[in-house]
Amino acid sequence: MSDLKITKGTLNLPSAAVRLIGDHPLQITASSNRHLLLEVTGQKGDLQMAGRLGDIAIVDLLSFFNMFRKSGALHCALSGGDKTLFFQNGEIVFATSTFAEEEIGETLYGLGMLDREVLQGARQFASGVMTLGKALIDQGVVTSKDLWAATRSQVETIVFNLFAFQEGSFAFFDTRLEEDQVLSLSMNTQNLIMEGLRRVDERAVYMQKVKSLDAIPVATGKVPNDLDSTSQRMLALVQRGVADARELLRRSGAGEFDTLRLLSQLIERGVVAMEEAPTVKVEGVLGE
Repeated sequence: MSDLKITKGTLNLPSAAVRLIGDHPLQITASSNRHLLLEVTGQKGDLQMAGRLGDIAIVDLLSFFNMFRKSGALHCALSGGDKTLFFQNGEIVFATSTFAEEEIGETLYGLGMLDREVLQGARQFASGVMTLGKALIDQGVVTSKDLWAATRSQVETIVFNLFAFQEGSFAFFDTRLEEDQVLSLSMNTQNLIMEGLRRVDERAVYMQKVKSLDAIPVATGKVPNDLDSTSQRMLALVQRGVADARELLRRSGAGEFDTLRLLSQLIERGVVAMEEAPTVKVEGVLGE
């Protein structure tokens, strides 16, 4: 980020900041001879804390809010998108994300609850008039129970994926959620932290075997007698043929992390091999 200077009492902000703030009035929340913290006035929830990720790790932030039983919203501005985690008495109860792959429709698709054409149709049907979830329920594509389970999976994925970021900025506001927005997650915040850290480490190990989500899983013909039922279903999907590992992750319905783990185990045992995706020759002259 380029340096900012106050010239004749005027501070010129970067265009990106101006687009975010708009014409809302600002107030100085904190200042010293080394920093100046400005806050938009008249918004819901007061700013309690702000800083840069990297100087403060995600795990330390989440542990702090959990230890001191904080309630509010932690907004993280990251490379490629934003995430907001909502706390109630120190526990994460909801989360939102602007990352496309963490949208509820993509979560439902990733869990194998609908296909791409149905998802696109539901998005057009919703078209700003209603939420995508309500549109899918109204169309009979999913049940309320399906949507609740997918939303819980979505929130946990948003949290788990947050641990992969080492840079960005954060701000914590004392914004409260409405009661009907509060989710009961499958694990408390401390367990989410431990699981998130574990997944970052283990996913890197699994990907060493899988190599790429664009690679094609192929059955080798070897079928051990001691495969559990989940591994057998995974192998059956591979035997029927999938375009690539990414499609296998979606069709398994087990979620990305667990599917990568199972696929990695099948590769390690020689049951599945990964082949490079074939290259496609494009005819013609570039630019035509």
